[in-house]
Amino acid sequence: MIVYGAEAPKTFERDPKIIGRFTYRFTFNPTSDYVTPYFGANTIDIVLEPPAVSLEHKNAMRKQGFVNSEGKGLAPIAWIVSNCHSFSGRHFYVYQLQKYIDVDIYGHCNLTRLWPRVINGRDLSPNRMSHKKLQWAYKATAIPIVDGPKDYSAFAAARTALVQTEDHTPKSLARLVKELDSNDDLYKNRIGYKYAKDPSHRPTTKDLSPYFVRTWTNPNPPEEGSHRQAWPSSYEESIYRVCELAHDISEGLVQLNPMQRL
Repeated sequence: MIVYGAEAPKTFERDPKIIGRFTYRFTFNPTSDYVTPYFGANTIDIVLEPPAVSLEHKNAMRKQGFVNSEGKGLAPIAWIVSNCHSFSGRHFYVYQLQKYIDVDIYGHCNLTRLWPRVINGRDLSPNRMSHKKLQWAYKATAIPIVDGPKDYSAFAAARTALVQTEDHTPKSLARLVKELDSNDDLYKNRIGYKYAKDPSHRPTTKDLSPYFVRTWTNPNPPEEGSHRQAWPSSYEESIYRVCELAHDISEGLVQLNPMQRL
């Protein structure tokens, strides 16, 4: 009845004989019938949190690395990844990117260097839409690199908050990252919602993209009689609505149409 997955829908929709047995989707994609979100009602609060550590500390880590890194500095880019051969082909982009700039890699796909880490607040991580790694980047005061959909406006805290691979060749992206890595003012200006020019100013929603703020603060209630959830979504609400649907089916209040399949 309901297909659940924490990965991109294409991962489990390749075989029509399998996906055709289900009526509803329960994934992180906002267009799913039920959403298991990586972003939620606290998204605005996460984005507006003060940096966890100072920029000076990040710069020091950039040069020195961790205690067990034998004095090896951190790369200006961190790639956080679990699927080493995504159908998007993003790993080929990273292969080319490494020709022009060092990349530390978190996860199973160790293409060059060992166990990467979050660096200098400028770490950029290719992510799919609304992925949890994008939220990690905001918490780390990083500038995420994203691939996939052309329109990330619902997830861009500010106009310059994200970098999309579609807008850059690997060479031009490496050049941009090096500029951000070597120029603190340029870096802070790009994410001004974290680093206000006036030290006494605490960033508010006025410092963020209006569309981003509307997306994550104005709930959209589901249609009357629908089991679909409101937006912004929450995992608890999704589970509640799935259980509500199961109850209504068991009580005969909802009839599944055998012709309605994914």
